[in-house]
Amino acid sequence: MATRDSIMQVLTQNDFATPAQLAQMCGVQLPAVCKAMKQLTDKSLIVVESGFRPAILRLSCTGARVMDTTLTSGKRAPSATVQQHACHRNEAGMKLAQIYPGFQWTPKRQLLKHGLRPAIGEHGATDANGRAYLVLLDDYMMAPNRILRTWFRRHTPDTQHYQDSTGRRWCELANHFIVATTSPQQVERHQRWLDRYQRECRDPDAMLPDIEVVYVEPLWSLF
Repeated sequence: MATRDSIMQVLTQNDFATPAQLAQMCGVQLPAVCKAMKQLTDKSLIVVESGFRPAILRLSCTGARVMDTTLTSGKRAPSATVQQHACHRNEAGMKLAQIYPGFQWTPKRQLLKHGLRPAIGEHGATDANGRAYLVLLDDYMMAPNRILRTWFRRHTPDTQHYQDSTGRRWCELANHFIVATTSPQQVERHQRWLDRYQRECRDPDAMLPDIEVVYVEPLWSLF
């Protein structure tokens, strides 16, 4: 019962996860997750996307109602890209939590309330020391110059959550910038671009902060 409840809670918070990720986030062994998956599937509370290896789990419409939450994709089936990116975000979050104690993702609704409207790959987080993070997750061969645009771009706010017509920028709210990528080649590519940009930039207002480039083990080969 406890494992089933934990799985439902994790999927409510993270939308998607693999069985191994659920085992780690719930603090249980993989066989216990597999047993709970069968029980939850039989009750139509979760959907197991078995076309992936590893499989991806998500709440069903019934499961969302039970957890009093809204599915990000509504009643439509989420795309493969969305599901894979969410699971890679889980991997990044677990790795960063080992480096930064208390690291946890900031819910998108909270970011909207601060005048941000994150684009694909942009994720906010905090840690136990109160630091605010921007994590730019690259699992799709991102062009390095997006790092610059992401840091300085002024967002168009969601007026349902933020009343000012002028949105905020990540550089105004985050004090730590991490680029996480699932490709070793992209690690090198981003680091070379950052080194060159920092070396050649002469405009103080266009200077980037120190940026950490982190490799995250891919769950699937997307390159």
